[in-house]
Amino acid sequence: MNKLLITDGMRKWELLIKHVKFIIGSNQKEQYQLYQAFRLLQSKSESECRKETHSEASLLIDDEKLTSKKVNFFEVTSSFSVIEDCKMTSKSLIQRYLEIKLGKSEIQETVNTLEILFQSLADEVSDEDVIKLVFEGLNGKSLLKLMKPFYIDEYQKDEFDLSYDEVILLQLKMIQSIIDTEVAKEKSLVIIQAPMLTESLVEQIYKLSHCMTIVFTNELTENMNIEDLYILEQTRVDAADVESLFYEIENRTGKLYSLEELKKKMEKCIRKQYAQRKFDLIHMITRTSLD
Repeated sequence: MNKLLITDGMRKWELLIKHVKFIIGSNQKEQYQLYQAFRLLQSKSESECRKETHSEASLLIDDEKLTSKKVNFFEVTSSFSVIEDCKMTSKSLIQRYLEIKLGKSEIQETVNTLEILFQSLADEVSDEDVIKLVFEGLNGKSLLKLMKPFYIDEYQKDEFDLSYDEVILLQLKMIQSIIDTEVAKEKSLVIIQAPMLTESLVEQIYKLSHCMTIVFTNELTENMNIEDLYILEQTRVDAADVESLFYEIENRTGKLYSLEELKKKMEKCIRKQYAQRKFDLIHMITRTSLD
């Protein structure tokens, strides 16, 4: 287990994490505060308010303080726009993904051929002219300026043609490809905001490698490990920190449980409380008495 400590300058949260942590619970206000703390870590702006209150986000992993320069941040949301991301702005995940692909050694021979052709073109245009062209070589960014990306799966698609799961999975695929290329350079932290989670999505989240993943969600699935939950209700409970829960229960109630018994009771309570509840309202109305 790794100990992750994050603060936004006013509040702090401590999580025990192997490589995935699911943030769940009805305390939406605190979920939002924690989510914003992770986002603030990536921000380069400094507001007047934060200057006055000396509020600064910080992240420690196993007591080592990490700056934004040491952490490779990725953010995944269900509102991801393929249309907007294909515009290749500075924060475009698609641009970052394609730059990695264009930099791979397997296509270097093609890139070298293009460089020869561009140099030849520059020489021809510059021949016997006082205005000369200088070709400065090709890299991922310069190549992408010559091309336009789009998503295609049998047909060209955008986010309006993709399912909820497909939007999330597309981002995870690109992020994993980037991480695999940059794994030796820095730590990677993936922040996912997915109010709805399916078992297939959770399975793919667990398959992410060489990174730590924090998932903000409203649902519990059967294939989530209980110890990977961080619960925000009236109190905070890290399901991986059973010893702290043991002492909290003892202080509040005087009751003592073995750690194994406490684990079983905790899992039973969590599974019952956060089970996905689906019901037929019409069926309930027609069978409900007002007496």
